[in-house]
Amino acid sequence: MTTPAGPRWQRWKKLHNQAALRASEGDWKAAESLARKAYQLTLAAPDDPEALARRAQTLVNLAGVTEGDDAIDLVNTAIELTHECETLVGDEFGTVSLRATLFAARAQITLNTGAWQEPMADLRRSLDMEPANQTAQPVLGNLISWHIQLAHALRHHADFAQARLVLDTGLEAITWFPLPQEAGLAALRSTRAAVLAAAGDYAEAAADAEEAMALAEQAAPHLVPNIHQALADIADGTGDPATAAEHLHLARELFNAIGEGDGEAVALNSLGRLAHLAGRDDEALVHYTAAARLGTDPWHRTVSQLGRAASAVTQTHPQEALRLLDEVPVDSPRVRSAVLTVRGSAYESMAEFAKADECFDQARTVCVDNGLWHMTLTLDSWRADALYRRVLHGWSQEELAARALDLALPAALAAEAARRRFRAGPLRERWIALAAAPATKAALVAIGATLDDALAAAYLDHLAATVSLPGQSAEPANTGHTELLALPDPDDLALAAGGEGEPLPASELLVPPRVRANLTVPSALDPWLDLAERRYGIQVRSTEVVRSW
Repeated sequence: MTTPAGPRWQRWKKLHNQAALRASEGDWKAAESLARKAYQLTLAAPDDPEALARRAQTLVNLAGVTEGDDAIDLVNTAIELTHECETLVGDEFGTVSLRATLFAARAQITLNTGAWQEPMADLRRSLDMEPANQTAQPVLGNLISWHIQLAHALRHHADFAQARLVLDTGLEAITWFPLPQEAGLAALRSTRAAVLAAAGDYAEAAADAEEAMALAEQAAPHLVPNIHQALADIADGTGDPATAAEHLHLARELFNAIGEGDGEAVALNSLGRLAHLAGRDDEALVHYTAAARLGTDPWHRTVSQLGRAASAVTQTHPQEALRLLDEVPVDSPRVRSAVLTVRGSAYESMAEFAKADECFDQARTVCVDNGLWHMTLTLDSWRADALYRRVLHGWSQEELAARALDLALPAALAAEAARRRFRAGPLRERWIALAAAPATKAALVAIGATLDDALAAAYLDHLAATVSLPGQSAEPANTGHTELLALPDPDDLALAAGGEGEPLPASELLVPPRVRANLTVPSALDPWLDLAERRYGIQVRSTEVVRSW
């Protein structure tokens, strides 16, 4: 800030300080009146360089009681005055520090308009000029809060790429400050974990959640239940509902302990969903009912109502489910897809199959259009299993088998290929065992129903194919008998990651080759590999071809 006011500026100092006091008390009208009187005093000494510094300082107060472009114009004028003063007397009156404060103030004013990128440049300018500027620190706090709120809104609308960009911008801003910012970093990492889990980027989400938990336990314990929520989403998305439930129970207890009703409602709704998926609909309804009574956010009641509709279908009340769904807002793509899926299930249970298929197709389109690849895979595998029940209503078994195969096999191929999204270690093994395995089972059932022996053999060859590592040679290894019988060195077992803790470092896995009995003749699985890659946008196998057993 500027140097202390000289003898000629004591009257100005009194008015300036009174204006700041009134502003801090929320009396904007009185603050503006006092600041304008102080400003007039600075115009009475045109030949005094100190007048320029005091005028710039006064404009900070005026900007604080003004909004939008008018406030930014006042700050811009103040910045120009600091330069004029320095042209005459250098930094005699502390105008360099004042300009750092002005940049921070302009960042805050711009942030108040709803912009999130523009304030970054001014915040950086402020800190470059004065790393310990006292105005910049609260601006950072407000910036982080705004970025987190915006990221949650973007997550709601499935704009995951923009949400990631917003949070990464906040993480960059934290590095500009000389002092540690553990609480802000924990908040951003926790939110980023939640966003990435919703997007299906489970491996990166897990890394963010782990870092957030370590920071929160030291500097921001109030964030711990939020991190358990994110960890629950990761566990649920990778096929481990038991671990997800453990995290959600912890989150609920912690939210309850700190009186955070909205957080507790989110945990209860998630517990209700897990109970419903496990076939415990009475328990699910207890959770949904409790969630609807908590917090101030009406969205909890929306999610609760969607959950109650899903339970109504499985409890053979499809008409009640449809009634409940009619009242659920669908501005969120994830919720819109869920509403369409539950509505389709209701029609399915009423044997209105054309309406059911229309709903399922619309739900799938919503998932595809919004990059919800993991939800698309789940929906396709689930539909494949559900189709078989239509045989009880006179549908042709051959037609059902063909439709189920079209859904199940590409989904299974893509789910198995998605393991390359995870680094070697427990999380990838969990994906393979708990998330991809049900899709593989659905595919095998579908192939069996078609009685296609060639496809069955080709798929089993495919499942037996190993992963590929960089640098592998196609030439036979010149390995002696002694080396073949020797035990491997522990350092060579990089992929054998098990138990808790960090996995050993491993090379990134390459896309496995296609497997054929005859290298020159496409197998019965080749068209399905191509279909899976087109349908899900995931490379399933490389262009390399190897001979099967």
